[in-house]
Amino acid sequence: ALAWQPALDLELARQVVDQPQRVPFQIAIGLVPDGWELRGFKMDGAIVSYRDPNGPNASLTVHWKPTPDWHPDSDVDGFEAGQDVTVDGRHARLVRTRETWMLTTTLPDGSGFTLQVPRSFTPDQVIAVAESVRRGDS
Repeated sequence: ALAWQPALDLELARQVVDQPQRVPFQIAIGLVPDGWELRGFKMDGAIVSYRDPNGPNASLTVHWKPTPDWHPDSDVDGFEAGQDVTVDGRHARLVRTRETWMLTTTLPDGSGFTLQVPRSFTPDQVIAVAESVRRGDS
């Protein structure tokens, strides 16, 4: 068995450096409801989620893709209704489901994203959040 060697622990501790590390987010969300917290991110920041700490099932998620995902409305789970809207002068599709709103649109560089928010948001609020989404380095 190995014996504890405080001198080795101390030497290792001196080598540990606490410094900021850049996370390469693909997208950034400029408008998130007050008090909501970052829930997580994956795929180098291509998917970013926030949650309402007062309603743990309420979340706001943006999924960025190099090309927009223009899937048929009928493919969306719980589909109720869909409508064409405009986000920053670009075409977007707003879909209402039983529990959420989903909005798909493009960014100026031609990439796309899908925003998913709770049904408690109004359509105007969904569009306002979508208008705040930008590429991560812009």
